[in-house]
Amino acid sequence: AQDSIKRTEVEPEAKGPQHEMNPSLLEGGLLITVLDIDNDQALAQAELFVIDSNIVDIKRMRAMVTSGMDMVKVFRYLGETYLTDEQGQVRIPKSVGDLTLAGSTNTHFNFEDHVEIENDAFTLRLSAIDMFLVRVVDSAGNPVENAPVSVRTKRGQNIRDTIAAWTNADGIAEMKLFENLKEFLSRGDNFVALKILTPTPVEA
Repeated sequence: AQDSIKRTEVEPEAKGPQHEMNPSLLEGGLLITVLDIDNDQALAQAELFVIDSNIVDIKRMRAMVTSGMDMVKVFRYLGETYLTDEQGQVRIPKSVGDLTLAGSTNTHFNFEDHVEIENDAFTLRLSAIDMFLVRVVDSAGNPVENAPVSVRTKRGQNIRDTIAAWTNADGIAEMKLFENLKEFLSRGDNFVALKILTPTPVEA
């Protein structure tokens, strides 16, 4: 069997402590409400990641996501992290540039970029996470570990890696699908790609 592809990856480390603010404690800030997209139920103790485009390099963020890093880890690493209260709400400071907001629980995730704030309030709706699984094997049918796999989307003449992941010891790559991503994928032609060439030829 072919040796597993070797990989060196620097995982983003979690930054400092989360901000847990009562909505009444930050007068003049932005009130963010995090809800379940299916039933509009408040999501308490959800992580809210806030990215200001004037502070964070958005191109770098996209590159990290399409390189195979977990999207939640990317947002946690690059953004400021807050926790919602029992009503699914939290206040955050007003931003300088465009805002990207992402929310996460153990079962839900979603994000919105170029957020338009009206009356200093915004509602972020999270969807249940579905897992898209891809299995990579060599010419003998053996699982290939540490293979970088992506979902590529073609829209017109443009092709881009939308999400990516690395295979585990069983040759399985797990990619998280959520509402905004599903909607984006629905507008183009999608296919799965193995993102690198192996050191030695492998029969397809």
